Amino acid sequence: MGKRPTIIEVAQRAGVSVGTVSNVLRGAHHLHHPDTVAKVMQAIREMNYRPSRVARSLVTRSTRTIGLVVEPQHGRLTTNPYLVGVLDGALEYMTEHSYQIKIITLTRIDKDYMLEQVQDSSTDGILLVAPRSDSPLIEWVVEHGVPAVAAGTWLPKIPCVEVDNESGVYEGVRYLIEQGHRRIGVIAGPLHQTSALQRERGYFRALEEAGIPFESHWLYRGDYSIGSGRLGATALMERDSSLTALVCGNDVVALGAMQALQARGIQVPEQVSLLGFDDLPEGTLVTPQLTTLHHPRHDIGYLAAQRLLERLKHPDLPAVSRMLPTCLVVRNSVAPCMQKHNTSSKEAEA
Repeated sequence: MGKRPTIIEVAQRAGVSVGTVSNVLRGAHHLHHPDTVAKVMQAIREMNYRPSRVARSLVTRSTRTIGLVVEPQHGRLTTNPYLVGVLDGALEYMTEHSYQIKIITLTRIDKDYMLEQVQDSSTDGILLVAPRSDSPLIEWVVEHGVPAVAAGTWLPKIPCVEVDNESGVYEGVRYLIEQGHRRIGVIAGPLHQTSALQRERGYFRALEEAGIPFESHWLYRGDYSIGSGRLGATALMERDSSLTALVCGNDVVALGAMQALQARGIQVPEQVSLLGFDDLPEGTLVTPQLTTLHHPRHDIGYLAAQRLLERLKHPDLPAVSRMLPTCLVVRNSVAPCMQKHNTSSKEAEA
């Protein structure tokens, strides 16, 4: 089956603007010369162009509703503190501007299924919350000109609002190094999330600048779940019991790591320090309280909603992304390193 033509390709075929094609599709033929309308209609017939239902609704009327899309890798919205924070910010902004939010929760990564869930006439635009970097929805919104903003990711094709993950983890690892830690493991997030890759880059940059050679067994690849924290901490300590600190993909992972370490009789932070990312309230309810990087979840949702309404009002303006700063929140899960590290394990084996 050939690739479905887009409204941009129809406009190019007819030699007109996308706006002209949109006017013809919604029946506003009086806005253009009959010859122009005829050229557009001919291009539509020749290309067998069929506008998506959502694309048509976006040029014919406003529902004053935006669709907030949650992909399956995030689990249940109500139990995911990151999603709840972003949703809270988006709701605040949309309520201020008399818009409603339709929550679209997806249960599997399948292009036909995903498009079926979002392609209707009930929304004016789409807010994608931390989509996978390979999500079919990204290609869809770009090809069909659907107003969309992504929150919690950094992508080249659509406007995004995200925290500076790399600089945040870099700052956190630098803090660990200042406390004397040189054998620092990392429980990394999934490769399909840009946030995980950015946080990894911050970890590696801090080690490199400090002249600390990375050892491959220091990295455990998991996801953003508490189970991943338990498995990751257990695996890393079994691989190398001389690790004195663990950098965790987020606070939920850090809480799982803390459980695993304490179950093995490893004291936090006296024997192993832990660094999280998110600054969730749950991090203050455990002992020791979690040292972490603050994640402005509410602000991300609020600003992403603002960007989306701006795109609805001014669709011809260039798409602008925004990256928000983070900051280190020092609590009690990091302590000065008591071990001496004169050589790395690689150097010791030489």
